[in-house]
Amino acid sequence: MADAARTFRDQHQEHAELFISLTQEAGGTPFDGPNPVVQAGVIDPAVKLVADNGNKPEDVLFLVYGLEELAAET
Repeated sequence: MADAARTFRDQHQEHAELFISLTQEAGGTPFDGPNPVVQAGVIDPAVKLVADNGNKPEDVLFLVYGLEELAAET
């Protein structure tokens, strides 16, 4: 599980850096922070649910894969 989470993190960082670079090359100003709407509406509530349920490994795994699926679909 930890290896998958690290792989997802590394891939997302690479993609973010690419989009930041492309935005700058096009003369734009990149938004390089967390998306506050996704953070407040998806991530924070999901993390709270996992925590409220005891931070069970299977719940954390579902959260990691769910966030990855959300990112892939966007």
